[in-house]
Amino acid sequence: MARLDRLGTAKEVAQLAATLGREFSSELLHAVAPWDGETLDRELDHLVKAELLFRRGLPPRVRYLFKHALLQDAAYASLLPSDRQRHHRRIAEALAEQFPEITASHPELAAHHYTAAALPERALPLWQQAGERALRASAYREAIGHLERALAALGELPASPARDELEIPLQVGLGSAKAALYTYAAPEVRDAYARTLELCRQAGRTPQLFHALRGLYAHLLVTGQSLRSVEVCEQLLDLAERADSPALRVVGHQSMGFALMSAGRQAEAHRHLETMLALHGSAGAVIDLSVPGIGAPLLVGMAVQCWVLWFLGWPEKAVRCSRRTEEMARDLNVPFPRCNAEQFAADLHAFRGEIEDVERLAASLTQVAGEQGLKLYVQVGQFLHGWVAAERGRTAQGIEQMLESTEARLATGVKAGTAVHLAFLTAHLVAADRCAEAQGYVARALALSTEGGHAMMDAEIHRLNAELLLRLGAPAADAEEQLQRALAIARHQGARALELRAAMSFARLRARQGDKTAARALLAPLYGSFGEGLETRDLAAARCLLGELA
Repeated sequence: MARLDRLGTAKEVAQLAATLGREFSSELLHAVAPWDGETLDRELDHLVKAELLFRRGLPPRVRYLFKHALLQDAAYASLLPSDRQRHHRRIAEALAEQFPEITASHPELAAHHYTAAALPERALPLWQQAGERALRASAYREAIGHLERALAALGELPASPARDELEIPLQVGLGSAKAALYTYAAPEVRDAYARTLELCRQAGRTPQLFHALRGLYAHLLVTGQSLRSVEVCEQLLDLAERADSPALRVVGHQSMGFALMSAGRQAEAHRHLETMLALHGSAGAVIDLSVPGIGAPLLVGMAVQCWVLWFLGWPEKAVRCSRRTEEMARDLNVPFPRCNAEQFAADLHAFRGEIEDVERLAASLTQVAGEQGLKLYVQVGQFLHGWVAAERGRTAQGIEQMLESTEARLATGVKAGTAVHLAFLTAHLVAADRCAEAQGYVARALALSTEGGHAMMDAEIHRLNAELLLRLGAPAADAEEQLQRALAIARHQGARALELRAAMSFARLRARQGDKTAARALLAPLYGSFGEGLETRDLAAARCLLGELA
């Protein structure tokens, strides 16, 4: 402060410069300064000679940098509050009027100055623009910061219905950014969409209400509340029909397909996903793959369809769909939906027992998620690497990786898809004779179904429970009961892939009991119903077992 006080007019120049920031351009300073160019250049020379500023570049591209951040802080702090606000307003107006290219590419700069100038009504649209730009660029932390500052600016405006309507897109964007960074299970994501829903119902805005409901659906789905998510999807489809919007119909059918698949209603899920694809491909109904506030509905829908096809007993169709999804994800190259698609593809290959494909996708998923700070998908990648290790004989190492990843995700409330990984983990725990741990995870997997209807892996979990009971030396009748339940659930869900696994386990039990005829009668018709994928792990194992039973 003493050094600044000795500089006379140069102190005032330093104060204005400090309002611009640690680094600033000569061009912008000249645009906002009240002095003539000659005087300003002379005082800037004084600041450089006094070693308060560094000068870089040549006219007219000269830039200045405060030698130390504390020098900038001291100059800025020495301004009276009224002078500070006046400087910020002058800078914001100059950016908007004389440097529109800067404002267009970095709206947060002008927004910051309007905020500091106590002009929230001018700062608000710029913070919103900055948040939406960051969201499109998958810069989720930056998007959250900008949108929260927009909400803070909005809070300074008088209460009114118009103000409430301005809040809707901010909450939608905030929910999307936080979902990508923290997962849809996070309470702050739920709160953002709940607030949006309240505002939309007050304002009677159908498109925004659709986005708010879809955010709520995603929260319910990710937290394992599959049945409630189906109910919300019914509202989504109703809104889409009333709005007569092909784009909203695509999103509605994609959402319903995902919810039904999670609930174990595979044939219904397939119909909705097929409708999604037909609508998307019809004339005039092709929508952008990446929709602000929604993500990439077509990409997610196709990823879900891969699983549905596998469950229904079409393993080759499933893998062809998966390859198209992978290609689409790479072309789109938006980190969050790409990671989502790669997880679905990796799990499909794990269903099929294809270790190298799982390893390839796990490596890509881990890299993209790590670069973008998407913690959930880093954990998913860890699980997949653990599954690969266990499949290759590094059982203890692989199980520990799977355990760590599973517990980390469950701790955050993420349950969607966890049933699949709980089944993968339980299978390896049973094979490793870690029966007490396996029992615990069987119970947790079944609780997902009981608590929220997340039932898509129930047949497999009951089958694994039967295998576990046999290893523990329980009566065969107890294992038979679990296998009967597994078969009944799989048939009810239309999940032929899981029915085949349950039938193989039951056939092995019957063979050990000396009744190969009954074993073969149970398995042979089901195996014969498959018209493709005969070389995949499960079908090859079924064929081998039938040979032993002949």
